[in-house]
Amino acid sequence: MFHDPIQIPAIIELTLLAIVLIVVSVVRARRRRERARNRANAGMNQ
Repeated sequence: MFHDPIQIPAIIELTLLAIVLIVVSVVRARRRRERARNRANAGMNQ
């Protein structure tokens, strides 16, 4: 079986990029949620 030498690394790079993007978006959403919760708590305490 013959594979292009460029093809497999490209697939691996694309999957790694996709995973990184997903992780970054999840972390950002979580931080945003925590910040909103902290702001709500601070508003109630005042």
